[in-house]
Amino acid sequence: MALLTEKTVKEGYMVKRSQNKKVYTLVNYKRRWFVLTKRFLIYYDTDNEQKRKEKGRVDLSAVHSIEAAVLSATPEEIGIQGDFYPFQLGYVSDDYYILYLVALNDPERTDWIQTLRRACSNNLNLRTTFHPGNWTGKKWTCCQRTSKTSDGCKLCSNWTQEEDGDKENTNSEWKCRHYRDLVRFPLIAGFPGKA
Repeated sequence: MALLTEKTVKEGYMVKRSQNKKVYTLVNYKRRWFVLTKRFLIYYDTDNEQKRKEKGRVDLSAVHSIEAAVLSATPEEIGIQGDFYPFQLGYVSDDYYILYLVALNDPERTDWIQTLRRACSNNLNLRTTFHPGNWTGKKWTCCQRTSKTSDGCKLCSNWTQEEDGDKENTNSEWKCRHYRDLVRFPLIAGFPGKA
């Protein structure tokens, strides 16, 4: 459960794709209630504060990319009717993970991306490339590369907030800025080939 002292920055329903942290987990999509604080993106089974159970959380300091995504799924598989608007949040925990989220319209996706980027704009591990497709367990759907840890095949939109003195303004302009990859897979402790 989120700390009661943490202020909610944004909240709402989105559809979440399973992260397949276990080798033989089937891909599925579930509607979840998301709560963004200054430190975490937390998701619950429902928006009812008295009955909800936390299903997971992402530490925002571990986020390295936030980009629009392409999912190889149909609206029926995702459980919605009509168009859907996916985006991805890449982060490092004990491994590299990508949380695929689906907003129900483009303005909502844009607002989530911009709000998350504001919350992560000072992270030191922002990446320069990403995979717009998803990892199937054998290859990336975007470029067909067969290594989960391969460099992304597309440049990130690399972002920071313009210095306009109003960091709480949700309509702030965004300005591109390129970062070097400061976090590389070979540097994660506990993985083969690491120092």
